[in-house]
Amino acid sequence: MTFVGNHRKINNQMIGPQNLSGRITDLDSEGKNVIAVFIEDKLVGLLAVSDTLRENAKQLIAEIRRNMKKKDIMIMGVDNDRNANTTAKKLGIMMISS
Repeated sequence: MTFVGNHRKINNQMIGPQNLSGRITDLDSEGKNVIAVFIEDKLVGLLAVSDTLRENAKQLIAEIRRNMKKKDIMIMGVDNDRNANTTAKKLGIMMISS
């Protein structure tokens, strides 16, 4: 059986190298979603994917703050707090809600 999906399966049911948790944490903190690939319950690879911010995203946030006089802007509805924090930091947003 081949399984491609949530890397949290490494800690739950399937076999994976113990030293990968640090690498997964590093990828998460870079704003990447980590996907594990297993074949016959053995980890054979990791995929890291991330959202790309539009070139003008930071400028748009600044315009919202300036034109609408809104200081507090929040990122909502995220699946991964680390990824949301990375994105928020890039945009100068201080609050997230998952």
